[in-house]
Amino acid sequence: MIDQYENNPTFWGKFSFAGGPTQLPRSVLHKLEQEFIQPNGKSILEFSKYDHEYHQILDQAINDLQSLLNIPNQYKIIFCQGGASLLFEAIPMNLLKTQNSSASYTNTGYWSSKALEESQKFCQNVNQDKFGKRFVPEFEQWNINKEDSYLHYCDNETVEGLEYQFIPKLGSVPTVTDMSSNFLTKPLDWNKLDLVYAHAQKNIGIAGSTLMIIKPELVQNNQNIPYMWDFKEMLKKQSLISNLPIFPIYVNTLVFDWIRKQGSLDFWDQYCKKRSQQLYTVIDNSHGVFINQVKKEQRSRINITFTLKDEFETNKFIEVCKNNGIIEVKGHRALGGCRICLYLPIPQIAIDKLCGIMEEFMI
Repeated sequence: MIDQYENNPTFWGKFSFAGGPTQLPRSVLHKLEQEFIQPNGKSILEFSKYDHEYHQILDQAINDLQSLLNIPNQYKIIFCQGGASLLFEAIPMNLLKTQNSSASYTNTGYWSSKALEESQKFCQNVNQDKFGKRFVPEFEQWNINKEDSYLHYCDNETVEGLEYQFIPKLGSVPTVTDMSSNFLTKPLDWNKLDLVYAHAQKNIGIAGSTLMIIKPELVQNNQNIPYMWDFKEMLKKQSLISNLPIFPIYVNTLVFDWIRKQGSLDFWDQYCKKRSQQLYTVIDNSHGVFINQVKKEQRSRINITFTLKDEFETNKFIEVCKNNGIIEVKGHRALGGCRICLYLPIPQIAIDKLCGIMEEFMI
């Protein structure tokens, strides 16, 4: 059951459906207000990796995540900087067996294409499946080499509003996935995943922290890798290859605790399905006023995209939303249209209000 504190309109100003950073749970935001000034000691903003409290926060984040996702002991959790974009580069650097090894990438949208583009700077033999930006075919149709060092895919395409309904796994080929926009929205099958990564500013906090869950034996590291991109160093030093900004990780711990108190990841999966379906129902019943172009069974539970008749109608709808306290509904610059991002902290009252605005707009 979602904390009723979050659905009290007096604790919210405008509702933002931004692609990231997202709005924080109001209870988390309230607690953070108390952390900046500490008259009897250091503020959390002043902690360094030489402080005991710093390590307490990092350990808490790792333990919370291990518990929430039921992560087996053979995996290690690493916090780093640079967002998912840094890992687009670091993954091929660290996971390729040799400089001549191959890797497979799916290209189903904006962010998977960015990961693919970066991989080609370090991997001479990239197998790519370009399925189209709103469609994922059956796994049997994929072009994967059994000798690949790994298979990479983006589990939820934030820009296009497409989400995988299965985890691709071929024999012993390691599966690597970017879950930045749907992290902690569902349970994961660790029998099929070897590396999961995500940046924090969508479902679990603010910009500034990035996390990776990895099997250590996956790291090949046969190249001369720069220190800040080196997974072996990250594992050896337990994330602390530099003075990680601890405040964003502290925010992660607060959001992890908030997520756990609301329910299990099975609960969150169903909750995300229910509220996204609320929006899709309005879109599908709009008689063409709002148009979603994603195959129904592959629609994202988190990022709902749609277009209107033309740019004039799109801008008119965005302005109506803004005048009613709903902001950040404009689609990504690469695609246009509109996009509604239902990250975990977004309250139900915001979705109800948006659906009401959409229904009135159709009249």
